[in-house]
Amino acid sequence: MSEPSNKLEYPVLQTFSLIEEAWTQSSLDDFRAVMTRGARQLVDQAITIGDAALKQIEHTPDLSAYITTFCWPEKVKAFLILWRDILFQLQKAQIMVMDNRASSDVIDPLKAASEQAIRKAATKLDAYLEEEANDIRASRQGSKGHIARWNLQSNPWPLYKEQLEQLYLQCSELEEKYQQLIISLKGFHTLYAQVQQHCDICEKELHKSEDLAHTTIAYIEEQIESRPGKVATFLEDKEEEIEIDNHLSDFLETFEINIGKLPANLVVPVGVDGGTVKIRELNFRRSARQWLESEVLPLLYETWELTENANNGIHMALVNVRNRAIIIANDTKENKSTETLREDICQPLKSYLSSEQSFNGKLKELREIIARRMANYFKMSLVYEPAKPFLPLPLQSTINQLRFGQSELWIRFKSSLNKWTGNLRQLIDNVEQEESLSTSEKIARFVQSRSHSQEENNQYSSIFLTKGYIGESFWVGREKELQHVESLINQWELGYRGAVFLSGQRFAGKTVFGELVAHRYFSENTVRLIPNATVRVGGRKMNTTYDLEEALVFIRKHSVNQRPLIWIDDLELWGDINKPLGQNIRILKKYIDNYSNQLFFLVSMSNWLRGHLQKTHDLDKVFQAEINLDRMSLEEMRQAILIRHGATHKVLVGQDGNEVTPGQFRKMTAKLYRIAEGNIGEALNIWSFTTYKGKGEEVIHDFSQKSNLPYFLTPEIAALLVMIMLEKRTNEYRLRKLFGPAFTDKYRSLLQRLFSTGLLTRQLDGWIELNEVAVNEVGRQLDQYNFLQFYR
Repeated sequence: MSEPSNKLEYPVLQTFSLIEEAWTQSSLDDFRAVMTRGARQLVDQAITIGDAALKQIEHTPDLSAYITTFCWPEKVKAFLILWRDILFQLQKAQIMVMDNRASSDVIDPLKAASEQAIRKAATKLDAYLEEEANDIRASRQGSKGHIARWNLQSNPWPLYKEQLEQLYLQCSELEEKYQQLIISLKGFHTLYAQVQQHCDICEKELHKSEDLAHTTIAYIEEQIESRPGKVATFLEDKEEEIEIDNHLSDFLETFEINIGKLPANLVVPVGVDGGTVKIRELNFRRSARQWLESEVLPLLYETWELTENANNGIHMALVNVRNRAIIIANDTKENKSTETLREDICQPLKSYLSSEQSFNGKLKELREIIARRMANYFKMSLVYEPAKPFLPLPLQSTINQLRFGQSELWIRFKSSLNKWTGNLRQLIDNVEQEESLSTSEKIARFVQSRSHSQEENNQYSSIFLTKGYIGESFWVGREKELQHVESLINQWELGYRGAVFLSGQRFAGKTVFGELVAHRYFSENTVRLIPNATVRVGGRKMNTTYDLEEALVFIRKHSVNQRPLIWIDDLELWGDINKPLGQNIRILKKYIDNYSNQLFFLVSMSNWLRGHLQKTHDLDKVFQAEINLDRMSLEEMRQAILIRHGATHKVLVGQDGNEVTPGQFRKMTAKLYRIAEGNIGEALNIWSFTTYKGKGEEVIHDFSQKSNLPYFLTPEIAALLVMIMLEKRTNEYRLRKLFGPAFTDKYRSLLQRLFSTGLLTRQLDGWIELNEVAVNEVGRQLDQYNFLQFYR
């Protein structure tokens, strides 16, 4: 059979020119760019050759065309796998170097070895077609025998073609993920630098106090004999120079910004194996936050308290010395003997300097522990060790932590740890028991741990659990938000639009804030709109339904000259099967547009409803302003707890039976603040269920037995919980209407399961709601996996 004139001989890929271009790049960034682009070029060349060979076979049984489609693609694939592996290994090496886990000296040898390997593979690939053709011709079957056998098979080229495309995509995705990892790495380094910066600040403050003591002693010894009055004035000026900074507040503000820059969800390539890339799904933001809060922040609290004690110490020493100087000055005027006072005047400062050595020693120990932990564990490059947990939490890493326990500080910490868990054996048993528990058991335990079952402590708990507005004597903070509302009301009184909505998580204080606004600015002119309730306007009353338009028409009709506040708390409650929430929202928008210069609208809603409505109703265009109430400051939260605790006339003691000191209270509330994420209502709830009745009028705060809500979401459970959270409360009838036949087939059993674990509760009036002790934790899980918007 004659061969066509365009028969394929032995085509080759342009491997060596790409190798030359890549390996002559001076920077690794340029090297990776050439490698990624080169993968595309090699795949395109291979596809062009393979497609041409397949087309050739349709016309002429050419041996080279058969080899090109049946045998050669496997060799090309192997070459591209090596190409991809080199790209991955150099990316990994670069990250390891940037993360200080490998020396930069490893890069050049790695590049040289990889160049040698890729050139060797390219040489074999270029020679393969001709060598294989010669071997076939020399074989017993010969060319015709092999071609006859191949003709009985399906040509594998289309499958190989897809695999080659996948290899290019892997190279492209490796570079894309690498860029994301570099951003994450910089985020880790920023957090590391922030921790070190705060350690430096504390160290500088200690040195500053020490220098101040030495300078003051020198000045006093020089001036006290002749000018004791001037010494007193000098000391007073020095007292004013001492600033006791709020380290925690400063740290947390920056910490939240830096943590927020880390990716929440990232698929990280951690290895290569043949034609696949091994991946690891990680939430860098959550992992870094949890690890730092459990492993580093407790030690930072120690450094801050240490620094604060040192600053207080120098301040008290100066006050003491100044008092002595004043006495000396007065006695000198009265010609009294001051010899003894002059000899001892600097004693408080000298005593402080003696204790300063202890402060410096303890700070050094703390810095060493922090540095060691962060150097060993807070490394983003540890993602490349998939057999080990990434940034393990304390429960997982307790045994490893014991190697740090050589200092007195660690002995105290270990003692505290043993007090919480009994002993290490008990901790290990607890871990084993934890692993044996089912998810439902863990959920039930979490709910139980947060339930209020202390009847003997109801008097204390009730003042923390009381919801709604209970008078301004218990009001703390929110001054900026109140000023904002006041300015909006002033504008409204001048004829501008009056429409504000409050957003926030559950227990963030939306109801209390709204009631305070009503009390302060509309004390006798507020209409509170609630479905299925009685509303009174201008001496008239009506019973509301879920028809918001009917209620607004009534208010408009009977408040022509009153200019009231329309206070709609929990907008999510305004909807049922016959009057959907969306329909009521449209009515509310119309009334705000038409009458908000006469009626002031104040509306509250959850973050998740706000996120849902923003997509469909453009809330920003309807309301004049949004006020989010998710977070209070740490100091404001402390004041709120102190006010309520003071109202109970109880004595707060620790587990040792001693009255809690201000420093211990600050630690307790700082921990509570982190757990509640600044949510004031949740913080008060947690304080309540972790405070127990003691002897007589004593109460004991103990948060050592807390449980966490395990991850339990499935798409079906998430869909069910999202619907309940959006409506705040529901019933089987509504759910059946929403889900249709799927409710009976699928969701009814899920509903019963959530009841049995305690996540859902049924109120006395039949409404189904998420258990209050778990609702925000459920919201966080739903937000984490993008089912709803929990955070604003």
